[in-house]
Amino acid sequence: MRVCGTHPTGYLPPVVPDSVAPLIVRARLTCALAAVTTLLCAGLMTAAVLVPAPLAALPLLVPVCLGLPVVAALEVPDAVFLLLAVRRAGLSRRHLARLRRELEQLPETSHPLGL
Repeated sequence: MRVCGTHPTGYLPPVVPDSVAPLIVRARLTCALAAVTTLLCAGLMTAAVLVPAPLAALPLLVPVCLGLPVVAALEVPDAVFLLLAVRRAGLSRRHLARLRRELEQLPETSHPLGL
């Protein structure tokens, strides 16, 4: 089952398996890292404008401040797709734990055919 990537139908099974939990953490970290990278590069560029940077640093500073957020954002669409698909599936860890507790409370029954 492929859950990370752009799938044409956006299909996920109705129950999110436990093996998807690390992917969810990675997707959240990817989005956070892209946001932090963008903020840091914007702050660095602002500092270079407000406090005049040496002329030798500008040719290096401009491509780095413009390129790093772009590189960091390359994986964001897949991460957002995964997070939205898991949300659409509707079952988080908390929901699965509650469902398992409710299932444990159900009485055991014998098979109707005696198997």
